[in-house]
Amino acid sequence: KNIASINDKLYVISREIDFTGLSFESKKEPKEKFMLGILEDKKISDSKKIKPFHSLVNGNNKIYFFGEGYYRVFDGVQSVETQTKAIGKRPRAAISPEGLFVLSEIKNNPVLNLIKDDEISSIPLPEEYLSDKKNRCSTQMLWFQGKLYLSWPSDEQLYWTTYDGKEWDVSDPSEYQGSIKMIADDKRIYLFNEHHGELPDISLTIYEDGAWSEPKD
Repeated sequence: KNIASINDKLYVISREIDFTGLSFESKKEPKEKFMLGILEDKKISDSKKIKPFHSLVNGNNKIYFFGEGYYRVFDGVQSVETQTKAIGKRPRAAISPEGLFVLSEIKNNPVLNLIKDDEISSIPLPEEYLSDKKNRCSTQMLWFQGKLYLSWPSDEQLYWTTYDGKEWDVSDPSEYQGSIKMIADDKRIYLFNEHHGELPDISLTIYEDGAWSEPKD
């Protein structure tokens, strides 16, 4: 499930499995169902089915949904879909004042495009990312304080690089285990790290003023 906000309303976007009409004798596979509802008084109301998507980002009082060959913008009232060849398989995106940075796979290669209105600009990816093919599916990307942040895990290390509009700056990797989720506000990046094991736990590390805090459970 994902939580997003538009004009002070909280929306819950969920991906569910629909087992309707299935049985042991049936050879049909269960279908995925994508739902959008409003969270009010700890309850989800006005829930409705929406078109499938691969990923989403929330910003500018809108929800942006991404899938192969398109992106869709929901403003709380209606959805507007734009078809584009600039978005390939398994897209993920970041919203910036310059437009939408979209990282996807086109012809089996990772491609980063900047989409603004009808203009598309190709952004060269750092060699460190292109040469590491192990865990691209776990890539995280966000816009923070005028820079695009790209991170990915590899061999129990978390790699970081930032793009300032001209070039990439690669930071030293840090130790990593489990799965991660990153979000940002105007002042900080929050990195949630879920450690898997007999007793799984989640730690939080905060990036502020150019430095990372110690992880806290």
